Amino acid sequence: MQVLNWSKYLLLQTAAPDAIVRLEYTDLAEEKKNIEDIYFKQQHHASIEDFLNHCVHGYHTETGLLMQVGLSDNLFFCVPLYPWCNPLHNS
Repeated sequence: MQVLNWSKYLLLQTAAPDAIVRLEYTDLAEEKKNIEDIYFKQQHHASIEDFLNHCVHGYHTETGLLMQVGLSDNLFFCVPLYPWCNPLHNS
């Protein structure tokens, strides 16, 4: 059961926010509250800065780090990356 729960947690990290909001229309409607709590309160989906800070400063394991960043707009490439990269060099 532990492997199954960890797999669900990792899979949830890759979900888009609109998929979480639409859970009430799926077979997972009964689990909606629990899934929303994990996605919006435990995991870091608020901003790319929040996510990267968590990865760099708050998430260390012996097995490494899994990271997936998906962007739905090209506006991200119009801003310089250095504000997010500086913490990477200071750790």
